[in-house]
Amino acid sequence: MGTLSRLQAWDFRNLRQLDLSFGAGMTLLVGRNGQGKSNILEAIGYLGLLRSFRTQTAAELRAWGSPGFALRGEISGDDGGPRLNLAISQSDRRVLQVDGKAVERASAFINSFLCVPLVPEDLELVKGAAAVRRRFIDVSISQGRGQYLADLQSYRSAVSARNMILRRPEQYPGGVLEAYDEQIVRHGTRIEIARREYLADLEVELTALSTALLDSQDEAFSLSYTCPGVTREAASRGDEGVTESLSQALRRSRERDQRDGHTSVGPHRADLAIGLGSRALSAYGSEGECRMACLALRLAALARARRGVGSRRAVVALVDDVLGELDAVRRQAFLTAVGQADQIVMTATECPKELTALAAATYSVRRGEVTPL
Repeated sequence: MGTLSRLQAWDFRNLRQLDLSFGAGMTLLVGRNGQGKSNILEAIGYLGLLRSFRTQTAAELRAWGSPGFALRGEISGDDGGPRLNLAISQSDRRVLQVDGKAVERASAFINSFLCVPLVPEDLELVKGAAAVRRRFIDVSISQGRGQYLADLQSYRSAVSARNMILRRPEQYPGGVLEAYDEQIVRHGTRIEIARREYLADLEVELTALSTALLDSQDEAFSLSYTCPGVTREAASRGDEGVTESLSQALRRSRERDQRDGHTSVGPHRADLAIGLGSRALSAYGSEGECRMACLALRLAALARARRGVGSRRAVVALVDDVLGELDAVRRQAFLTAVGQADQIVMTATECPKELTALAAATYSVRRGEVTPL
């Protein structure tokens, strides 16, 4: 699929009625804080991923006093092919449409175009809970692998069912726990292998970016992934090693899991540590180092996405007020890295000199209204 050519929004945050066209290259949205620039990026991201990079609650996305919101997007076809039209209507229930036809499953809607956000909320990737980092990994992989999303959904369903059995074993026949253990192992193995392959590729991109984004030539950002129940040695043996390790871990933890009422091992308990040199940034990183690490991680994800899809699909970067935190050298490094995207939608409180010649279109955003500059 191609790039975003048109976005329409109704009652999405402060965007009461928006109709905005986009071309290839960079679109710059300029305005003071709180005017709606980030809301436009959020709307684009929601069309691509059916999730917000700011909140997990869809009700928070609707305008104040409105019963719901609606979004429509037009995606340009590759090589002049037919355009794709996406539509979301969200009130008491969510309705999804692709080219005017309703679709029931989110998997039939998401990833119609590939978008990578670079936003201030990314600081949670270092400082936040493990679930934030797992979500980053899962969303990034799902955009390039449809089977991964299916495995993730099946895995989560199996873990949820196993937890119910652990809490009320007397209500279920014998052998049912083992049946769900098998599902967890089968889908969990695929998830683990995909995550570790992706993170290995991501760290290569991250190391290359470290030189451009850090003052020091001696240190680099690093990633360390751990999953309870899967040892590093087992993971090195591929599918067979992960399957064996996870099966044994589920058996060993069964008594504890029955006592606690939840499954304590598996990919749903995994975490990703982001380091600089030998330091774990979550514990020992300065605010500036953590922000730079988050930026580098997203840029690495962008580079990995670009390399992963090749010329088959376009990649859209959503950049929210990032340049103001960077000096001139890092700004140039950032613009070079983000320039790998086929389309960039960027926000700023004022138009930086570096972007004057780069932006294909510039708009002013004020109180949810957009006008050309």
